[in-house]
Amino acid sequence: MPSRRVALLGLAATLVILGVVAVAVVVLNDDDSAAQDGAAEPVDLAVVGDSFAEQSKDAILAMGDDADLTTTVYAFGGSSLCAWFPQLGDLRAAPPRMLVLSFAGNIFQECVNPTCAEECQDQDPAVTAAKYREHLDLVLALFASTPTEVYVVSPPPIADPLLAPHAEAMRTMYQEAHAAHPELRVIDSATQLDPEGQGFAPTLPCTPADDCPAGQDEVTVRQDDQIHLTEAGARRYAQAIFDALDL
Repeated sequence: MPSRRVALLGLAATLVILGVVAVAVVVLNDDDSAAQDGAAEPVDLAVVGDSFAEQSKDAILAMGDDADLTTTVYAFGGSSLCAWFPQLGDLRAAPPRMLVLSFAGNIFQECVNPTCAEECQDQDPAVTAAKYREHLDLVLALFASTPTEVYVVSPPPIADPLLAPHAEAMRTMYQEAHAAHPELRVIDSATQLDPEGQGFAPTLPCTPADDCPAGQDEVTVRQDDQIHLTEAGARRYAQAIFDALDL
């Protein structure tokens, strides 16, 4: 069967991570003109995210193929939701059936962390979550008049001491956003990456998809930085997404 995947888009990757793109001044608007001018056909599933989505892209696209979905992934490590406003505007011109936003609370762009105008510094995790909530509300408003189902992915446990508090604040923010917008669906990636509810797990029991050697009971799912995913972890992250989708 011909592949149903559409694309992996790491647009302006270097500029995004350096915070050079002036995305903070981009205004999302409810404008159908691009669609009326002959925009591309909408995809079934669009995933927009940071490193977790970037590392899971192959698994997401493969699972999309298996589900006979047209799938596109916009993702780059270290990026924030506000860094993808231009691409989200493009998606609004041809709204996807499902939009998944996968962000764990990066603070490396000025649009989410004002200190990045000069040199990025850590900030209060509550401020990080509040910024993301502001941007999430803009995206929800953008797609409110479309049939697009919007999902957010709650980040899995993170052991890195700098980013863990931001990820925790994001989990709380996503639940609060869901309470305010019941149509927003929250995907819990911990269902696959912390299935026992014990917190950060560097290894997990092997599954047939891991193709573990005989006698090996566990596979490494997280990288040594205590944040990112291995190939096995990426498959689990993607599986958490597809388990939650309304297919």
